Parts: sequence; structure tokens; C-alpha cells
Amino acid sequence: MNGQGLEVSGLSLGYEPDIPVLSSLSFSLPPGSYTVVAGCSGSGKTSLAYALTGLLTSSAHGWQEGDILVNGVNLNSMLPGQWARKVSCVWQHPDAQMCADELLMEPALPRDYQSLSANETDAYCREILSWVGLSHLSEVTDPLVLSGGEQQRLALAAAIAQGAPVIILDEAAAALDAGARQQFHDAVKRVCSRTAVTVLAIDHRPEFHRGLAQRMIVLDQMGRIAFDGDFEEGLTTPRILRRHGVRTEDGPGREAPPAVVSASSTASAARLESGSETQSGAVTLTDVSYRLDSGQQTLLPVNVRVEPGDLVAITGPNGSGKSTLLSCIAGLLQGSGRIEPPLPERINSGMQWVMQRGENLYEHGSVEAELVSAATRGSSMRLDQLDEANRTHITQTLTDLGLSDVLDKHPMHLSGGFRQRLNLARALVSQPELLLIDEPTSAQDAQGVERIIRSLRSRRANMACLVVTHDEQLLRALQPTQTIKLTRPPAEPCEHEADHTGAPAPSSERNVLRSARQESAGKLGFLHPATALACVAAVWIAAVRRTNLHELSLLATVLLLMAVIFAVSTKSLPKLFLGLGVVCGIGALTWLGFLPWVDTAGSAPWFSAERATKAFLPAAQISTLVLAYVAFASMVNAKQLVDSLLAAVPIPYRFLDVAIYGSRFAARIKRDLRFARHQRWLATRRRRPGFHPLKTMAMLVSASLRDSEQLADALDTKGFGASSTRTIRHARKLKVRDWLFAAVFLVFLCALPYVANVVWH
Repeated sequence: MNGQGLEVSGLSLGYEPDIPVLSSLSFSLPPGSYTVVAGCSGSGKTSLAYALTGLLTSSAHGWQEGDILVNGVNLNSMLPGQWARKVSCVWQHPDAQMCADELLMEPALPRDYQSLSANETDAYCREILSWVGLSHLSEVTDPLVLSGGEQQRLALAAAIAQGAPVIILDEAAAALDAGARQQFHDAVKRVCSRTAVTVLAIDHRPEFHRGLAQRMIVLDQMGRIAFDGDFEEGLTTPRILRRHGVRTEDGPGREAPPAVVSASSTASAARLESGSETQSGAVTLTDVSYRLDSGQQTLLPVNVRVEPGDLVAITGPNGSGKSTLLSCIAGLLQGSGRIEPPLPERINSGMQWVMQRGENLYEHGSVEAELVSAATRGSSMRLDQLDEANRTHITQTLTDLGLSDVLDKHPMHLSGGFRQRLNLARALVSQPELLLIDEPTSAQDAQGVERIIRSLRSRRANMACLVVTHDEQLLRALQPTQTIKLTRPPAEPCEHEADHTGAPAPSSERNVLRSARQESAGKLGFLHPATALACVAAVWIAAVRRTNLHELSLLATVLLLMAVIFAVSTKSLPKLFLGLGVVCGIGALTWLGFLPWVDTAGSAPWFSAERATKAFLPAAQISTLVLAYVAFASMVNAKQLVDSLLAAVPIPYRFLDVAIYGSRFAARIKRDLRFARHQRWLATRRRRPGFHPLKTMAMLVSASLRDSEQLADALDTKGFGASSTRTIRHARKLKVRDWLFAAVFLVFLCALPYVANVVWH
């Protein structure tokens, strides 16, 4: 191959000593080639992607031997962070790849880490976003609120923008509908035609890559190459594919009659309209819709009655609100319309929700404990503690879903396909009356799909089930009693969510979008963030030294006026009110805390006028400290502050950028907390906000550790820290008004005793 393209020689890898997942794997991919790697779950496909991106040893705690060369350069001689210049990747769960807080910045980040021009990067990224069908989105939309399919296309845009000669696609089309998949293919075809990029696609469904791939490699259960040849030849030899767990076009459900599909979400109301309003059902939806806080509608009205024994399929394009509909039924989101029975009754009677993004939410340290706890509502965690009937029920579920051999393993140590089946098993063993499932086969091989189909078929008579899926094979095999085909809501003008072309924001499956107006206001604050922080520090010094309530009250009044002015100018009044509430709360707690400790004459009671007056001074001091931060908070933009410091002082950016990405981690934790609390309510069938907080925190800690690991991996694969410099986008020089404001404010603090004396006397 003359050292060009991707060359893997004698690659062995694993996670346990002397237990290889792949053994002596060797292959060569020429520049510009497109190769699909397929195989059953556990054959080492994702581990191969980890090895090629440098994450296996740096993050996944595995080991590897052998050589990986890209265009003649041995990657083993490079630091893991530098591998991003050679290999980029679109992972199976794109939600874990989202690092930036704005859509345009997601593909721009890897180019910024290469210190490329910001203007050229922005223009190139806008072009790439149009390739993947995301150009209609607001450039300041938070990537975390996009649907799974939109995130997958955004991850592809970031991988293309990275400019690496090798792109790895790990189940990259799993969450895409037919239209989005075609856009995905068109984008890959466009970049392949313009560059000599080498594509290695890992997929359970090779047919998704027809028209792009020239070669197919099939791995057996032991991680060895079972087939390596022409792509079309591999597709036309289904016997080999099925033998090794690869899904084929003539897979499950090929002979099943097609389900009757409604023309729209409202057309599925036929059963509801034909029945009486008092007829009981597992769940009845009447004009259920959802809008974001910005006013953008993400789910058109849905009317449907689901009876016990029904299996309802929910289909539609990415962004049509399928997951949003399940979130409304599960009670995580509060939409418009009516859902009967009410949420407390749905939870108490038994409702389970297998979320698309719930693969990190585990409460216990083994598969056995997870399933037994789900079956007993948390009262037990061992099979041998159950009676014969319950033990048989759980054992049968384990067998049906192929989990019998992983009982003692930690859920987080399983592959994506096994965790997906574990989540379904956890829901089934609780014997729900209403089961909500979101994309149950996105990470499954052929055997996994068949196991899920058999499990749902054998249990559908005892429950009502709603399944969100793009998998037509699954639909044909399940033969749903009715199918709801959602349509994407029409675009609506939205004041807060318009991009540079004036196009409205798209639909989303979450309830928060970043406001472009607020973000731009924060970037164009009246004061330089360094000036604001200097003023905060000066207030803290002054407040600690002041022991006069007159001076503190005057200082607090000035800070309050400044806070109102700054909040109005940056349109952040809600945050100001929240901050003032925090100030009052901290002041009250401080006052109560100091009451028993202040010095008094004689043995005064715990609460007296003298104690109350003396405790007011430290409470006022601490409240003033917090108020100073609240007053100047709207002027402190973290990106501006960090970039200004980097422009002034030549220090490695990674030491400062870690603080910025802390906000992304916090956003993930906030999301996981909502999911964990809701999962706990469903598991115990009791909707109490304070119920078992320690167990909710156990799930949250496990998820947070995984989130931090995924965020670090995503940054590493984008080239974070590979060099000491990056593109500076938000640097701001100190202006005359900054110096003037700081000088006037310091003079005021110095003259505070005299001004207070004049004001109060």
C-alpha cells in the first residue's frame, strides 16, 4: 500500500490481561476507500474504533499490541491527543460527543484546536452543516437539545471539519430515518469526492452503506476476520452474514403482513372517536402536543387510545417529536392536551419507559441486582431471595434476551447492545401495564433483534406497548395493532431562534433552547469581565473590613441599582431575581447561624433583641459579598475572560478551557438528575419528590462518572490539548470605559465612610 491510507498490522487488544478481544488483526485500506466492518455484538467492533482513535489505552483502560499507520505515520509514536489530526470518529451515541454549547461551534472546535482562522472555519462549517441538512438550525442552538438523528448528523459534520485523513463511523446511521440517512450518505459522498479521506464504517446493518462502500470485513465472535471481500458480494451472501450475527435485508419480519399506517398523527384517532369517552384503556391521548419555551412547536396534536394488549408503533422523520411524545406520556415533559389516566395513576398502576438515552442510569453493581430490584421494586437484589414464581419469571426474561451469561457483570461493563437489552429486561420483569420503548434495536445485531422481537411478542397480551422506531424490519415482525406516523411540525418564525439567514429554528425533543439574544448580550456586555471581577474583589475586601451597618446598607443599595441596570441591559432579569433570592436566603441562614455565637452582656437567652441586632452585622457582610457577585455576574462572560487571558499571557489553553467545559458537564448532570429521579419514580411506582434520594444519587453518580469520561473522550478525539495554542475567538481589550468605571468604583469604595456619614446623618 506504499504506506498510504490506513494500515493495521498484528493488532491485538483487550480489557483483561491475556484475554484478547481481537487477535492479530491485519488489514489495509487505501486512500479514498470506504470499508464496512460488521459482526455480532461483542466481536470487538467498537473496541477496534477505540484502538484506532487512541482511547482504548488512554480512557477505556484496555491494552493493545501491534501497529496502526495512517499515511505512513505510526500512531503509536504519537500522544493520544495528537491522533485527532489523523483519525476522526462519529460514535454510536452522538449525544456523548457534544462538547460545544452552540451548534456552529461543534464542528468548529477541532479546527480551533488546530489554530485555524476563525472566519475561514465559520464559513467552512456553515457549508458542512448544509451538507448534512442542518443549515436551517440556529447557529446558537444547544447541541444537547437536538434529537438523536440531528445530533448524529452534527457529529458527522464535526468529523468532516476535523480534516483527518481517516473517518470512523460507529453505528452512525442507527438513529436516522430514511430521509436523514440519505442526507448522511450525501454528505459522506461529498467529502469522499473532494478529498482522499478513508472511511471505516462499523455497522450491524451493512445495507445502509450501499452506494458508498466498496469492501466489507466481517468479524466472528472471537474477533477474527471471517470474510474480507467486495461489498456487494458480501451483501449477496446473506448466509455468511447471518452466521456471524449481521443483520440482512431479508431479516426478521420479512414475511409478516404490513401494519396499517395512519396518514398522520391525528388520523390515528379513529379508534378514539369510534369508542365511547368512558371506555377504559391503558392510556388515552387527546390533542397531546408540545411546544418549547421559545414557542416553537415540536409535536403536533396526537389522538389515540391504547388498550391492554395493543402494540402501537410510532414512526416519523427525525425531529417529528416521537421521543417527545413518550416523554409526555411518561410525565417527564408537560405538554398540551389531555392524557388519561392522570400521571399518578399511570405510575401507580405500572408504567415503564425504556429511554433512548438511558444507558448510563444504573443503580446497582450487577445485572442480577438491577433486574431483581426492578422486579421487587427495590426490596431485594438477589435471585436466591425470591420465591419460585418470581425467580422463574426473571430467569425466563434473562434467557429470552440473552443475558444469562452476564448476571455478575456491572452494567457499565457491557457493550451497547447488551445494555439496550438489559434496559428492556429491567422494564419487562416489573410486569408493567404500559410499556414505552424508544429505538430498542438501534445497537442490536441479528440475534439481538430476534430476541427483542420474541420477548415483546410473548408478553404483549399482558400489557399495552408503544414503540418508537425507524426499524422497518422490527415493525413488520411485531405486526403492531396500529401505527402512528408523526410529521415534522412546520417551521415557525421565532424571535429567539433565528440564524444568520433568518431561518427559524427546527423542532427539538427537549424543552430548552439557548436564546441567541441572551448569548449575544452576554458577549457584548458593558464591562470587560476582568473589570467586573476586579470590582467584585474590591467589594469583598471592603465588605469584610466594614463593621458599620450604615456603610454596608449604602454599598448594598448601590450594588442593587447596578445589578438592575446590568440585568436590564443584558435582558437577564429572571436570573437577577433568582440571584436576589439566593442573597436573601444566605443572609437569613447566616443570621440564624450567628445568633447563638454573638457576644452578649450577661446570660441573654438564645433569641433576644441584643443577639438579633449583633447577628445582623455578619449576615449583612456575607449577603453583601454574594450581592456583589450577583450584581456583576451578567458582565462576566467566561469565554471572553479566558480568551482575553490567553491573548495576554502565553499559557496552554487546556488549563483554562477545562473550566468552560465544566458548564457542559453540569448540563449533562442536570439532565441525568431529571432522568434518574423519574426512573426511580417509575421503578417504585411512587411519585414522591424526596423518595429514596440516596438511591437516586447512586444512579446520578454512576451516570456523572460516565458523562465526565465521555466528555473527556470527545474532547480528546477532537484534538483538545494536542498543542499549547488554539484559535482565539472572544478576546476583548480593556477600553477607556473599563478603566474609568473601575477608577470611579474604587473611589466610591474608599469614600464610603464619608458618603455614608453624609447620607445617614
